Amino acid sequence: MHSHIANQLGEAQAEAQAELHEALAALANARETYQQGAGTQFAQAKARQAELTGKLQAAEAAQAQAHADFQREFEAAGYERNEAVRAALSVKTAAQDMAEATRAALARCAQELESHAVNASGEGRRYAAAYGRAYAAHTRVQAYEVLQQAGATIARAMALVAHVPMQGSRAEDSFGRPAFSPQAADELARARMSFIWEELVTMARQLPEWSARLQVDALGELDLGPLGMGDLMTPGQIHKLRHTAQR
Repeated sequence: MHSHIANQLGEAQAEAQAELHEALAALANARETYQQGAGTQFAQAKARQAELTGKLQAAEAAQAQAHADFQREFEAAGYERNEAVRAALSVKTAAQDMAEATRAALARCAQELESHAVNASGEGRRYAAAYGRAYAAHTRVQAYEVLQQAGATIARAMALVAHVPMQGSRAEDSFGRPAFSPQAADELARARMSFIWEELVTMARQLPEWSARLQVDALGELDLGPLGMGDLMTPGQIHKLRHTAQR
């Protein structure tokens, strides 16, 4: 590889490495902000909602049982008040109050959860975007490392075929007569080299990296907790809910 080409690749790789360094720092900041802020608050509210939902189910079951017990005692007493009826009525009233209070608490929790979901979505989108930028920067560094290793060999093949006319092409004749402009000449050379690109794509499709995006240890995992990627609100939804809450 000519030294100036090597220098160009080295400079490009160094620039990509600097971008990766900045992207990793931004990712660490976004992850900490999310996990120690709105992400944790949303997770706690989500757990609280699940807890209250379970308690409400138990309270409603107790309410139904207390009502049945009261009906039985009241019927047994000939629909008159006695000690057993009063005791059953007290239990029934208490069970009803418990169920209503739990239901109200669950409603308040749902409102709080929506508020936390708005905040978590905002921070979560920034976290996910930072992760995407870091992943892209890491991939660019890897790509430049591969170009440093094999780029010269592939570039030589491309340079060689740039002078070979394409058989059966409507873009040029078989004698390879010169193009009528520098732009046309560049397009012609690219067309002549296109089969190398197609071969590389075919090879790439056979690699495991093509089938699935690999996990990069340096980036860690994109962990949004109980708020999944599909649950993240759009900026428009976030703005609408915040505007509604301020009314």
